[in-house]
Amino acid sequence: MEAIKKEDDRFKGFLESAPDAIVIVDNDGKIQIINFQTEQLFGYTRNELIGKEVEVLMPPHFKNTHHKHRHNFAAEPQARAMGKGMELFGQHKDGSVFPVAISISKLETENGSLMAATIRDVSYEKKIEKALIQAKESAEKAKQIAEDAMEAKQNFLSNMSHEIRTPMTAIIGFSKVVLKTDLTDRQKEYISAIKTSSDALLVLINDILDLAKVDAGKITFDLLPFNLKSSISILLHLFDIKFQEKGLKLVKKFDKTIPELLLGDSVRLNQIMLNLLSNAIKFTPEGEICVSINLKSEDDANVNIEFMVADTGIGIPEHMIPTIFENFVQATTSTARLFGGTGLGLAIVKKLVEKQGGIITVKSKIDQGSTFSFVLSFKKCEAEMPIITGLTEIELDKDIKNLKVLVVEDVALNQLLMKIILDDFGFEREIAENGKIAIEKLQTKSFDIILMDLQMPEMNGFEATEIIRKVLNSNIPIIALTADVTETDLAQCKAVGMNDHIAKPIDEKLLYNKIVKLVKK
Repeated sequence: MEAIKKEDDRFKGFLESAPDAIVIVDNDGKIQIINFQTEQLFGYTRNELIGKEVEVLMPPHFKNTHHKHRHNFAAEPQARAMGKGMELFGQHKDGSVFPVAISISKLETENGSLMAATIRDVSYEKKIEKALIQAKESAEKAKQIAEDAMEAKQNFLSNMSHEIRTPMTAIIGFSKVVLKTDLTDRQKEYISAIKTSSDALLVLINDILDLAKVDAGKITFDLLPFNLKSSISILLHLFDIKFQEKGLKLVKKFDKTIPELLLGDSVRLNQIMLNLLSNAIKFTPEGEICVSINLKSEDDANVNIEFMVADTGIGIPEHMIPTIFENFVQATTSTARLFGGTGLGLAIVKKLVEKQGGIITVKSKIDQGSTFSFVLSFKKCEAEMPIITGLTEIELDKDIKNLKVLVVEDVALNQLLMKIILDDFGFEREIAENGKIAIEKLQTKSFDIILMDLQMPEMNGFEATEIIRKVLNSNIPIIALTADVTETDLAQCKAVGMNDHIAKPIDEKLLYNKIVKLVKK
């Protein structure tokens, strides 16, 4: 004990000033020295611990394991870093157990070797670690909930869009058919009003779907050649009647230094410009609307172009400008009542611009008008590249005669509408109420092309197409008739082997061109 006492005296100053509990034991595992922090951490006095086996500081379930580790250490001592290895626990005099980190090292003395254990309570660290794990799990769970909610929202919008578009197809389609017949001026006026209202309703449906697709990150942008000046010119002609009706003046400014051909998504650009022009016309009782397009900068490969739509309309209150691009927001509470609309147009515009790396800004003063401007980048285009143009009036192809079309459609009104449209094309047609009937007809008759609805009872369009391709081994061209235009459905159309798709309400010119293209191919 004399040697131990000398060691005690030598290390006393160091031990008592150490921030952690220090326990020194001999090769038999009996406690020889402790410091003040050990008393504080474990609740024992020095007299209660000196001479006891070190296992008195450990919970029962750990003692047997520790005996084994202690003998191994005595035979081949190795320094062990704080907190390394298995989970370690200490036991207080009152029986409570707490996690600890232990660092063990060897001490050489005049009378042989001793082992020194530095012990630290890591309860707080464990709480933090547990909290971080729980936070991570909660974040992952929240992310999953958000993803599930987004998927549910997409499914709801997909179903809703299909349900609304189905009757809309019939209303718009038959309005077009009736307008082609002999009508009195009053009858034409009434039917035109029905068609105009239906078109407006369809725009709102498309707005909601576009917003959902942008939010879900499922909107894509094409990189196709187009003539910017021509594209904008055609777009502005769509508003000729609106300008005449309201007596508004249209001012056009187009920078001649802009390259003739560009690579980009002209459809999305038109969608942005349509929304901005529609708003400008809607909120401008008198005066003029100026459409200005200028080259901001360019290099060898790209051009940055600024698009500006300025009006002399009612303007936007200053406090509303920061929120005008948010979903369902309109300038004042009376705006929707006076002018109509959902307040989705500008939200979609902002997202379409920003998704393409652009920025949109607005300046406005009450009763003086508003100016919306945005900058987009386009790639320069080789002059010899083909330009994607719009469809012209239907010109019946003389080489396409006696074409046999199978229409797979379950809604009676849509069946009638497709009969009328195909009769106008001069095609033979046969109707199948669902996919199952279509398969039966294909086994006994031959057709040149199939127009396939997607959502039908008994057997839907996807299932029917899969059987046609895999079981009947037929390569007959199939065009999907879809009231739903989500990316998911379009991808599924392609996956099961459909050749093309066309959205309802049917654009007759587009349908004819698609049929002719596929049959010739």
